[in-house]
This record gives sequence, C-alpha cells and structure tokens, in this order.
Amino acid sequence: MITPKKIYWPVGCLVIIVILLYLGFQINAFAGSPVLFVDLPQDLTVEQETIIIKGQTSKDSKVLINNQELAVDDQGNFQEEVYLQMGLNILNLEAVNYRGKTTYIQKRILRK
Repeated sequence: MITPKKIYWPVGCLVIIVILLYLGFQINAFAGSPVLFVDLPQDLTVEQETIIIKGQTSKDSKVLINNQELAVDDQGNFQEEVYLQMGLNILNLEAVNYRGKTTYIQKRILRK
C-alpha cells in the first residue's frame, strides 16, 4: 500500500538533487572562466586581404583579438573584420569576464 511516507522520501530526495544541481551550475557560472567560441578552423589558408572573425562568449565578458577589444552584443556575440599580412598570421583571442577570469584561443591563418 502506498502511504504518504513512501511518497515523501523519493520526492524529497528528487527536490534535494535538483537544488544541488542548480547550485552547482550557479557556482560554476560564477567561479568559472568565460566561454569563448570562434567560428573559424584552427589552421586556415586564404588568399584574401581580410577575414571576418565571428563568435560568441559569455554574457558580460569582453573579447580581445591581439589585445584589441571588440564590440560584444547583449547575447555575447561578436564579429570583426581582421586585416591579414602576407604569410602566417597568428590571432590571439581572449575572453575576460567581470571577475578577471580569462579563456584563450589561438588561430593561425596563412595568407598566400
């Protein structure tokens, strides 16, 4: 027979698990490094003089390419046209959140 006591334990455990998961995600979001996604292959060969760098970061983070800050919208999206020199171009991208935590990505682009 199902009694209230048999229902309270599983429901109570489930509620506690959900609360702990929520707190874990919040702590990770607060203490973790910002997300940085760049829509560009790791090593790329191009012939054009410029390339468009697009990507996304965490909200309230700033993005820099070779130490130059980019405009980031409210959703964390960014886009920038980068001029390329002949030969190998190394782009150092970093996302910095308001607590100073940083995520780095390096892209290598060869212009022929």
